[in-house]
Amino acid sequence: MKKLLFLITIIFPLLGISQMKPTNESMYFDMTQGNSFFDEYAIHNDNNLNTQLSSKELIYLPDSLYAYNNFFAGADSSLSYKMCYRYDSKGNKTEYAYYLWKDSKWVGSEKEEYVYNEKGERTLYISYVWDNSTNNWYGKLKQSFEYNGQHNKTLLISYNFNNTTNSWDQSYKNEYIYAENGKINKAIIYNWDKLTSNWTIFNQLEYQYTESNGNTSQVIVSFDKTTNTWNNTSKLDIEYSNNKLNEVRTQYRWDKAKNQWIGVMKYEYAYDLSGRAFSYAIYSWDYGLANWLGDTKSENTYDSNGNILLIASNSWNNTNKQWVTHEEVEYIYNEMGKQAFYYRRVYNSLTESWVNFDKQESLYNKDGNASSCIFYNWNSTKSDWEIGMKFYYYYSAHNLLAANALNKSNSIKLYPNPTMETLYLESNQKVSNVPIYNINGIIIKTLDIDKGCNSIDMSNLNPGLYFIHIKTADTYIVKKVIKQ
Repeated sequence: MKKLLFLITIIFPLLGISQMKPTNESMYFDMTQGNSFFDEYAIHNDNNLNTQLSSKELIYLPDSLYAYNNFFAGADSSLSYKMCYRYDSKGNKTEYAYYLWKDSKWVGSEKEEYVYNEKGERTLYISYVWDNSTNNWYGKLKQSFEYNGQHNKTLLISYNFNNTTNSWDQSYKNEYIYAENGKINKAIIYNWDKLTSNWTIFNQLEYQYTESNGNTSQVIVSFDKTTNTWNNTSKLDIEYSNNKLNEVRTQYRWDKAKNQWIGVMKYEYAYDLSGRAFSYAIYSWDYGLANWLGDTKSENTYDSNGNILLIASNSWNNTNKQWVTHEEVEYIYNEMGKQAFYYRRVYNSLTESWVNFDKQESLYNKDGNASSCIFYNWNSTKSDWEIGMKFYYYYSAHNLLAANALNKSNSIKLYPNPTMETLYLESNQKVSNVPIYNINGIIIKTLDIDKGCNSIDMSNLNPGLYFIHIKTADTYIVKKVIKQ
């Protein structure tokens, strides 16, 4: 029997729960760098969609989404598009396909396929686009991956599809080399030479790290084959203050003409004692003024359970050189603690008042899974809400416990869960550097797990949801913990 699932892929970016921090890796595009919600599901094998995953033999994974629009037409609504998903026996997403509703039938648009090894690491990615002339899929991009024993990617090979030969042509590859601490040391980028049928070095990058008083500076230098020298390329400085409750990440590029670092972007974070970001600001470098100018700033409010209640966004006024109110998003939760509504309002500086913009309503079934998601737009003429789109997710039952390689997590036991003060962790092996993340993706503490029973003090953590990430030689385990 199919269940319905919430349109969480759209909601997550609005929530601001897990803000992506900037990276500074100037390498060819890697399709595994950006994870969708479903990728995160495959990694964690546990999330808000099924809070009792570990205690059920059957879990429900999304298999399709149907979207409806045109609510202003003569008919009530019409189909717009659908997205379909497939999984392997371990719960890893193996296929994603996107279809458009045209002329009363489904027409393909794009499709992706994924292959994993026994450790759950993605080893192959293939993307396709729909050919209307042949009514079939044809290749667009293919990438293969290899990893080391610490699950770090060591090799990427990228291919482009040749429509003439109807085959894949090698395009480029990246090799990654890591230090003992797991940080990347070097990246070598190759291009495929069709004339010689060999790989030729296109660029080499070295990563240099400097740490002082808990702060980190990462400099990337590239090799110039013409001068046979290493030259500065980019830099990322990470600075902490106030016991790491404040964080500033600054990106720079190297200006050869001026022989100095020039600012690019700056990100400022402020966290509460539970590691939740309550303030987040972005600045860009103004080359004319040689100074930082504000772009956007968000201030977040949470409830006692760690749910976000309000995101207040500000924009930068270049004339007054200060932040000005821009918009706010309010979240309302039901008795199950699930998000039921969000309302977005924009600030009218002329009338000094808030104006409705859009809202979203989510309905849930008795199991706590959302049954529908409806988006509304505000009609200022009618002073009323109008439906913009409706989304329905369907998902199917999967029995993963028997075949899932991640069930090696059974060798890791946590109890009591939920917990109020002390959490006990039992392991059949010793594992070092085990991080505990909060819902914002911030590391709260790092553990060294001994073989046997370990006690973890959770008394100083605010109530909420936490994730313990455990990497062993042959698997990657994520355990969810609820602090009451």
